[in-house]
Amino acid sequence: MYESKIKFLSRVWPNHRVTSGGREFKVVCPKCGDKSRPDKRKLCIRLDNDLYHCWVCDLKGRSVSRLIRKVKPALAASYQSQFGQVKFQEHQEDFVKCELPRGFRLVMDNLYDPDAKRVRRYAHTRGITDSELWRFRVGYSPELRRRMILPSFDENGVLNYWTARRCDSNPDWRYLNAKVPKTQFVVGELDLDWSAEEIVIVEGPTDLIKCSLLNATCLLGSTLSENSELFRKLITYPERIVLALDDDARKKQDKIASLLMSFDKEVYWVTPPRDSDWGDLDPCDVYDKMQIKYQYTSNTKLMNLIQDL
Repeated sequence: MYESKIKFLSRVWPNHRVTSGGREFKVVCPKCGDKSRPDKRKLCIRLDNDLYHCWVCDLKGRSVSRLIRKVKPALAASYQSQFGQVKFQEHQEDFVKCELPRGFRLVMDNLYDPDAKRVRRYAHTRGITDSELWRFRVGYSPELRRRMILPSFDENGVLNYWTARRCDSNPDWRYLNAKVPKTQFVVGELDLDWSAEEIVIVEGPTDLIKCSLLNATCLLGSTLSENSELFRKLITYPERIVLALDDDARKKQDKIASLLMSFDKEVYWVTPPRDSDWGDLDPCDVYDKMQIKYQYTSNTKLMNLIQDL
């Protein structure tokens, strides 16, 4: 069943062993293995879904092409083009369809409407331009009056989520969100390039709007679930992941970084703006700040803990 993949991987690891009825490909770990002892094949590659794991050093991940790059870099791109589209098993029976609020309309298409004008004025106070209102398909609805609605679409252009932010000073329910599980979608995926080497992660939709000059998505909070679609794609596609959470979420950001690094991902962080959030900045300022980033290492979390003492 996996003959072609086994044949390809044999070019990378001549000393290997196929087990579990032809479903697992065991090799010497490129991180901790002793190449003089080819019998010590402690890294296992699952041929059905491309997950790999070393039972000694706990090296693990989802991108076999990235693993190949550590051994025979010249073959990595060829593997990705032939076998790199393996996907996680999806549970369609649990999928919840998302629908826009009744009467949803684009703000910029209906500026004769006082409700649209109100949302536009609020957007301008947050530094959101007319161009960004168009690009991010910002809307409003008579069902959710005085709210700026930010829709999200998947890679096929299908609605997968929306959030509605109150535009006035009423303190009740600042945000209303689509009633779909946050684990089943990636915010703004239609505008994401999964083939890019780097993806930026921010906290919320307003922050994401200010990342219009970057390849970015958001968490809808400050945590990342291993069961989420976003997590599955992050460990599958980009080489580098830049975490840009707000300053008050640094400990949670460290936890996310540790999780992604355990899957052999390169993770970076950027210094958050002082006395404000990313959503308060101009997109050009956000872009400039994102160019100065620092790579997470095994000591980064420890250094942060020491600073907190």
